[in-house]
Parts: sequence; C-alpha cells; structure tokens
Amino acid sequence: MRQLLLSRPLHAGQHVELDGDDYHYLRHVLRLRPGSRVPALDARGFRWELELLEDNGSRLVARVCSSARHGEAAFPRLTLYQAIPKGSRFDDLVRQLVQFGVDRICPVFSERTVSRPDREGGRVDRWRRVAREAVQQSGAARPVEIVLPQPLAGIHPTDGALALVLHTDGAPSDGAPLAQSTLHGYLGEVPEEVDLVVGPEGGFTDSELTGLLGKGFRPLWLGPQVLRSESAALFAAAAVRILVLERAHWQPRSEHR
Repeated sequence: MRQLLLSRPLHAGQHVELDGDDYHYLRHVLRLRPGSRVPALDARGFRWELELLEDNGSRLVARVCSSARHGEAAFPRLTLYQAIPKGSRFDDLVRQLVQFGVDRICPVFSERTVSRPDREGGRVDRWRRVAREAVQQSGAARPVEIVLPQPLAGIHPTDGALALVLHTDGAPSDGAPLAQSTLHGYLGEVPEEVDLVVGPEGGFTDSELTGLLGKGFRPLWLGPQVLRSESAALFAAAAVRILVLERAHWQPRSEHR
C-alpha cells in the first residue's frame, strides 16, 4: 500500500481512529504497530503522515503529522464518461483508470450498451471499493469519484472543460465531415478540466454523436487501430496524461529541406 485513503479532511496535530478494513489492513496485513508511520491522502487531496499511537484491539489511534499538497496540482482534473462494458470488465477498468490518473468516472448507458440500469445499480458500491483500493495501492494524487450510472443523453461538459468525444474515422450518415484538431492541438493550453467520452463496442450511433457535439463536446480520433471500449478509455487517458506531463519538452516540427 502506497497510502491510506481517508474520506475526511485532516489537520495537523489531529488524532484520528482507524477501524474496520483500515485497521485490519494496517495491523494484520502490513503488521504495523504503534510507533509506525503511514502516508495518507485526505478528502481534499492533501498528503499527510500518520503516526500510529495506540492499538486497542479493534482500532488504531493515530496522530496527523506533516502535510503537503499533492504533486500534480497543475495536472487537469480528468473525467471519463464510459459506456459500461458487459460482464465484470468494468471492475478491472476502474482499477486501471485510477492508475492512469482519472479523477472522476461516470458510467453511462448508450443505445449499444448491453448492460441495463436495473442490472448495474448494485455494482456501484463495488466499483467504489475497487477505486479506493487502487488509490491506496497506486499512490494516486487525488481521491477518485464514481458517480451513479446515467443515460448518455443526460451528460453535459463540465463548465470550462476541454470536452472530447472519441469516435471512429467515419463521418456520420449525413456525410458531414467532423472538424477536429489533434490532441496536441486541443492541449495547446493546459485546461483545468478534461472530459472524455468513450462509447461501447460498436461506437456511438450517428444521433448520439450528433447530440454530444451539439452540447459542446469536440471530436477526437486517435488513429485507425480498432480498440475495445475499455482499451480506448485507457489509451485516451494515457495520451492526455503524457502530453500534459511532457508539454514543456514538445519540439516544433523541423522543416523539410
């Protein structure tokens, strides 16, 4: 475990009690004892160090020590609207998306998704547990939010966000080409928020794509390779992350002579 994820804000000098799964993991898996120190991430994205003071058999008492803001404050908050894949594939995808730096995961139902709302409502708690474990194991810079599944038609770009929808290279059936920039072009200035929308196997229908573009989402094509829905989500998240992290080292294209 790289860090302990706590769902509340912390303050220097505060005493906190760690029980339940946190107690079991710290005491019986990591075998930590009073005197040990544990890195923690609070609900505001602050990193802290906790000093374990007391073990009463079912909970640990810890003192909150030094803190520092996470090291990725300049990195945009990344929201992923993901069409829910069938089966248990979304569990693994949530775990990987946390490692790839996604901050907010929004499961959506589209016309071509196999999963239906009456089947997925009970899985949200499990997805949140998976995300929490991934934050702790990966050392993610911020807590990850997973919202309740919703219809694709109900989503809207975050205010001020660079909002992108992934699509295949074909034009809609009306034949109108999609006016788009490259991902480098979209990230010429680093935004505070990036929204990504990824469709199901088979992609979005023409009407869905037209509706998203009409709301302010902008088209993004990542190449001719055929990707599974969850692979496309990871591909896009990783591409945004790498381009932002390495933006200072971009070099202009040299002219051909």
